[in-house]
Amino acid sequence: MLRDIQFRNKINKVSKFVREHKTIIFDEDSYLYRIMNDQNIEYLDLVNHGNYGYHGAKKIVEDLKEKKDYYVLIDRMDKKLIDQHKIQLEKEGYYYILNNYKKVKQIGKYDIYKYD
Repeated sequence: MLRDIQFRNKINKVSKFVREHKTIIFDEDSYLYRIMNDQNIEYLDLVNHGNYGYHGAKKIVEDLKEKKDYYVLIDRMDKKLIDQHKIQLEKEGYYYILNNYKKVKQIGKYDIYKYD
């Protein structure tokens, strides 16, 4: 029971941040937070490798460059999984964020980045 309450509290904290800021959720759970906040699902909300066709990784990076005023949420466990090819998250976009954004906050399972 306590574990369920703690889990719900973490989700609610992330949901509140998403509701109050312009965000990109670079994670497969992005739909959960968009639906909870009655927000439209955006182009960058499902950034799996191959979802954007030919030159898809370039398209993701270009879209990120246009949204420099957004916060980007990344599951901090994904780096290890991406490097091991165990998840389908778009690797180029992920590393573009890590190399060009600054970590500003941590909420729940997410590290939150802002363009620096």
